[in-house]
Amino acid sequence: MQNQKTLLSDYHYNRFREFIHEITGIDFPTGRRLELERAVAACFSKTNYATIDYYLNSISQVSHDHQYLCELVESLTVNETYFFRDENQFNLLKKKILPEIIAKHNTSDCQLRIWSAGCASGEEPYSVAMLIKELIPYSNLWDVLILATDIDNKVLKLARQAKYSQWSFRETPADLRKKYFRKQGNQYLLASSIKEMVNFKHLNLRKNVYPSPLSGTHDLDLILCRNVAIYFSPEIIEKMISRFYHCLAEGGWLMLGASDPPARALKKFDCCEIGGQLIYRRPLKKAKRLVEKSELSETNAGALSNPTKEKLNCKPSHQPLKSREHTLACGCNLYRLGYIDQALFTLKKVVVKGVEADKACYQIAVIYVDRNDLTTAEHWLNRAINKNPRFKPAYILLAYVYQEQNLLEEAITTLRKALYFNKGFIEAYLYISNLYRKIKEEEKAKKALENAKRLQAKQENNQSDQVTVKILRKARINA
Repeated sequence: MQNQKTLLSDYHYNRFREFIHEITGIDFPTGRRLELERAVAACFSKTNYATIDYYLNSISQVSHDHQYLCELVESLTVNETYFFRDENQFNLLKKKILPEIIAKHNTSDCQLRIWSAGCASGEEPYSVAMLIKELIPYSNLWDVLILATDIDNKVLKLARQAKYSQWSFRETPADLRKKYFRKQGNQYLLASSIKEMVNFKHLNLRKNVYPSPLSGTHDLDLILCRNVAIYFSPEIIEKMISRFYHCLAEGGWLMLGASDPPARALKKFDCCEIGGQLIYRRPLKKAKRLVEKSELSETNAGALSNPTKEKLNCKPSHQPLKSREHTLACGCNLYRLGYIDQALFTLKKVVVKGVEADKACYQIAVIYVDRNDLTTAEHWLNRAINKNPRFKPAYILLAYVYQEQNLLEEAITTLRKALYFNKGFIEAYLYISNLYRKIKEEEKAKKALENAKRLQAKQENNQSDQVTVKILRKARINA
């Protein structure tokens, strides 16, 4: 290493700058050189590498979740945020944007799809979830997916815990804080009804992995990517904005931060100035376009700002079958007959009623797996497991969902959780053995297979649990 004044030679500074830009999209020009050098020096000092070259060569060859690489990325990302940050933007969401999105889906699929890109410790997506909960008091009848992504695994872990200090509430309305948080010592715990609405995932905005149904970054109603682009190079910003355009449904909205730099790719969007705030919209076709401020009427927003059940009737506008029975069997039959939207609506009614809710959540997930919408499927499978930790098929399908996204460690963790609640779950051991073989952990694969055979010997006369043949084939589980 160099002395404290320079920290890195010009050669090493340029190599690290190029490497960080390549893997994260974050740029460290000359004006931010010291910031990069301090982070590299601090992370290098925690390793056992003899030289800075060995350190750089090592982290250049590891996976994105390797400890040393994660530590360096974490030290270079800024995660300063708080609930309802930028009051003017959240007022725009509350009074104009979200009510219009809700009205659009109210008479059709009762589905909202929102992405918080660069979510840090989760305050932004949870703030959006609270707004939706207020705008649709019976939102449990809706299919609400709020995807929250970040490159920093450490802050994603904190976000999932949903525990916050006083500092996170600098602009939080007092009534919402009282309604959705419970104080425990020096921390505030978020209500589970809000936590369940948000799905956190690792995603690198630098990579060409979106839009994609695998990550849930498609056909979106709203993307929030605020104060993220300021850290990227112009080239990365252009590519990111262009991908956002294709992630949105027609008429979908993109909200950037006030300090984010302009981009040529924004010319594809309609730029709307509403209440002094800029927001971008993927154009609607022909006469459906709503670009002018006047077309987002105060009347429409007011009608939904404090909705009643009559103002927001979430039932589908068409029902091809005479049956109005909201049971698990009815939902499954509707699905088999091809009435997908009606099936989803019926199954969600079952979830609300509580009887067989775990099975209804599972069946909803099956529908989304068939649609190849794995992120939404993951959300419903986690709900099924939360309602019934002993529900075996949900674990198998969730492991498959993770495997399809090449998240093999998450799949193994899911199956181990299944074994914690179901000691004699032979299929879980078989699946774990298969996954360990895929990652070349032969000893662990052998041990899992031996456990399965031992249990099979004990339960020789017992019938194994029924698991969808399609899922088993795709997962390549061999008895």
